[in-house]
Amino acid sequence: MPREPTRESFRGPASTLGSHPLRALDIVLGIVLIALLTVPNVRFVLRVWGTILFAAAQAFVRLARIDPAGALPTAGLAIARLGLASIPSILLIYTSPFYRRLWLIPVVGMLIVFTSIVSLTACASLDRWLLLILTIALAAILIRFRILRWAIILPYLVLSEVVPRHGLLFLSQVGTDRPAYRRELLKECARREGTRPLNIRADLLMPYNGITLWNDELALLTGEGPQDGGMHDHTGGRPAGSWWLRRTNGIYQFDTPSHATGNLWRGCILDQAIWMARANHIVGAKVLSTSPVLEEKTVIVPVPADDMDFGDTACSPERDRLYVGEGTAGGLWELAPDGSVAQRHPIGGVVIMPKRRFDGKIVMTNTGGLIVFDPQESRVIEREPAGFFVSGLDLCQSDGSVVLADVSGRIRIFKLDASQRYQFSWGLSLFAPRRVAFSPDCSHIAATSADDHRVFLVDGDARRLSQTFYAGPALREVAATGPREFSVTDVCSITTYKW
Repeated sequence: MPREPTRESFRGPASTLGSHPLRALDIVLGIVLIALLTVPNVRFVLRVWGTILFAAAQAFVRLARIDPAGALPTAGLAIARLGLASIPSILLIYTSPFYRRLWLIPVVGMLIVFTSIVSLTACASLDRWLLLILTIALAAILIRFRILRWAIILPYLVLSEVVPRHGLLFLSQVGTDRPAYRRELLKECARREGTRPLNIRADLLMPYNGITLWNDELALLTGEGPQDGGMHDHTGGRPAGSWWLRRTNGIYQFDTPSHATGNLWRGCILDQAIWMARANHIVGAKVLSTSPVLEEKTVIVPVPADDMDFGDTACSPERDRLYVGEGTAGGLWELAPDGSVAQRHPIGGVVIMPKRRFDGKIVMTNTGGLIVFDPQESRVIEREPAGFFVSGLDLCQSDGSVVLADVSGRIRIFKLDASQRYQFSWGLSLFAPRRVAFSPDCSHIAATSADDHRVFLVDGDARRLSQTFYAGPALREVAATGPREFSVTDVCSITTYKW
């Protein structure tokens, strides 16, 4: 009779080459990797990941009831992508001796942690799903051979395909820092839909973060300057990181460089200044004069926090206060523009993004929930589960409605009921929506995709996708810049779409 297959039969021909010295090496490596899990930076990553996962699990319970058409498919696809990619890893763990599992399990666990969120942006089309499946099959074959067991990482690399493009990890050294590359990119930008600034030129191309309207004529386009962080320009080719844009015949043009540079997203206006946040600082671009030339004064307000990054900023003219959310520590900071007041309100969660509502309340998200903070009472007055990984929100200033972008694949709209509490109204499935914006009349919604390619225009009245545009790389912010237009920021600076 044929012998039943055993675990040994799956190990491949090289599995019999083990020896006691190699076994000892496996054990030592396992101990070292387990010890690394106690390193502060690793513990920090695990804490943030665990917070996001716990919030998503809590949100699923409610969303499965109020939005089953969106919650169940998006959660299922997220689990399917990561689960399929983990098959070679599980097979390798299963066929390995116990002493080797000491280091395999921590390695696989960290691969899952580091790719779980970016995997939400993978498999945007059928051919990408086929690529993932073929890669999984290839990895499952290769791990049968000792020298090829590293192949378990291949499916995780497929899940992380958007990272190099969106973060420009490769382009920072051989792309946007090179004049020749910028000239080619300028030609590519010119072929796309929408309009770009009239006087755009190659040395102005770089990843931009935010766009904030000052008025109908002026807007502030923000990005990292030549000496900021990872965008350091080795060639000195970029003249500035942030720019004031001025409309000419309805089209923006680069007008005056701004000293308000950094990883600055959409801001808000208070005391004749646009206020934006970056790690442990609030940056204000105060407008002194707009004609004949624009003059500004840059104000830096330190925040007594110790967090890796901050998100959007909300301005409260009633209280003359700025509100900014911490990226990982779960706090909301309340600050006076002159720095005389700095108070932290514990909110919980990570990626706190606040917006001011028409009645002065501060509406925010923390990846999993929709939260309302009352500045007068200095406390949270409402908290609703709202998504698995919410990365963007916007408010309709006429009625307080909220649109949330859930990277798992859904935008959700919440409206105020008679008691001024939020209730889920409707949702629409889109691929990995990241940032969202209402049109001024709140009839339409624009959303950028975390796939770093697409910009969606949604007809809110019909509750359907109206148009899809293509942008990127380094696709980041979207904002309403006119009654029937949206603008997005990416490596082509700002592109405006009309409908």
